[in-house]
Amino acid sequence: MATTMCKRGETPNIPQETTLNSTTRCDTLEMWMILRDQNQQDQTKTCRWGENCPHNQDGNCFFYHPPEHQFARPKQAKQGLEYLETLDLNSLVVDRNVSIQDDADLSSFNKLTDGEIIVPGAPPKLFPITGRTDIKLDARNQLLQTHFPQYTYAFEPLIRSVQIMDPFFEFDKSALVTNASNLRKLYHFFDNKHRVIERFDMEFRRGTLFMSKWNGDPSLSSSMGHGAGFERKTCRYPYDDSDALLRVSASHHRVVRYRFSGLDCVVQSEVDAYYCACDHSTSSTKSTPSRAATPPTPTDSGTWTTATRRRRRSSAATSSPPRSPNLAPRPKTLKSPTPPLSSSHSYSTSPTFNFSSLPLDDPGHSTSYSPAPIKPPTERTPTLQIHHLGHSIASPCLLEVKTASSSCPATFSPMAQLYFSRRRKLYTARHKIGVFTPESAKMEEDKSDDLNRWERENQVVLGKMGALLRMLWWRVKELGREGVEGVSLVIEGDGEGEEGELKAEVFGFGEEGMVRLVPPGRL
Repeated sequence: MATTMCKRGETPNIPQETTLNSTTRCDTLEMWMILRDQNQQDQTKTCRWGENCPHNQDGNCFFYHPPEHQFARPKQAKQGLEYLETLDLNSLVVDRNVSIQDDADLSSFNKLTDGEIIVPGAPPKLFPITGRTDIKLDARNQLLQTHFPQYTYAFEPLIRSVQIMDPFFEFDKSALVTNASNLRKLYHFFDNKHRVIERFDMEFRRGTLFMSKWNGDPSLSSSMGHGAGFERKTCRYPYDDSDALLRVSASHHRVVRYRFSGLDCVVQSEVDAYYCACDHSTSSTKSTPSRAATPPTPTDSGTWTTATRRRRRSSAATSSPPRSPNLAPRPKTLKSPTPPLSSSHSYSTSPTFNFSSLPLDDPGHSTSYSPAPIKPPTERTPTLQIHHLGHSIASPCLLEVKTASSSCPATFSPMAQLYFSRRRKLYTARHKIGVFTPESAKMEEDKSDDLNRWERENQVVLGKMGALLRMLWWRVKELGREGVEGVSLVIEGDGEGEEGELKAEVFGFGEEGMVRLVPPGRL
């Protein structure tokens, strides 16, 4: 979820009454009221978000930031890494007809707490607002937590959920495993309409590139606007058809696979909620049997760590922050690689969890009959506890929730996020200083036509994205052969559009600072 903010130079329609005080933050609408009268940047008030202010990062904060704040994020992103090379973006072999094809669901899961997930889990249900709804700023809402579940291996929840729900799927026949948010950020990097500084951590395993977002990103601990509070208010688990574990879980995630620009991709995205006329109350919320191809070691413990409050949602894969590397510098030059071809394997149909439709064996009078063994409702790998619980919600029922200020022109488009997560429903709500009304909310049941049009209009940017992903696939593979196990990509865009400057640098980190994204063993 994201909250739209005004940009510098735009004139919002805001009431007169307000005062600037010591509690005013750069993400509040009060600053627009002051600036309307002052018509200039307030250089006397220092931004309380400091060097991690997201508005300062994209050049849109109206409060004072000292010069060192401008270089804080690039410095933080590269801390503990050792420079290897700069990618030649001018040598990218760009496709001219890019689209997403053959998309299908693989699995789903809920993040519960550190080291624990629920499979298949279930998303909350959207309850659209029916009257005036007052939402505090996320930064001041004590009901929201900035901590989100951490995992030893960032992609283990994704991997284990797929092994359970589609045990015949082969990861080594996929070129890329990543998050929809990573693809969205790469899109905005090449679109270059806003200043971008992002880092991605990567690991190459058996023909597959795993790409995670930067888990030490300080912006992960901050939530601007009213979006998280609005989601907490409107997206809830009904008490009549959900388990207590689901109600205290942090977030629900869907894993899909599709082909993008010649690459077979596995993509994880967070699901805000579901909303439909379907009757999901008949779906089982009881513990479900595991069908993992390589089952984890069972545990006698069925306990779980209680989450006392709902955590702030994040679709980012999480792991421990990297430590200092120990690598020698690499050459700065890079020749353009030959783009790989998409694998030609066929995918098996993902099994569903509608157990009411399964035929049951009747033992009759057979003396040789014995029931099939069912694994315990809780299993454990060496680094992950898995609760078998929940029910699958069909993808057409899932939706994205977005909020924005009614006093400011919309500057953020959700299209890239919808596109890469394969979401079709969108619920938007605009507010006036945190006050939401039904008249300001809009439900869009099917964005398919808009997404198809957006895809056609963004062929150049999507083509560059695909070319960079293919280049990274080859380059990280080659670096692995040279002994570089972990690689980070840091991208910087100046926000000046087609004529602006884009930079993509590759870094490595040594064994002591290694960020492990994938658990050991066969996937």
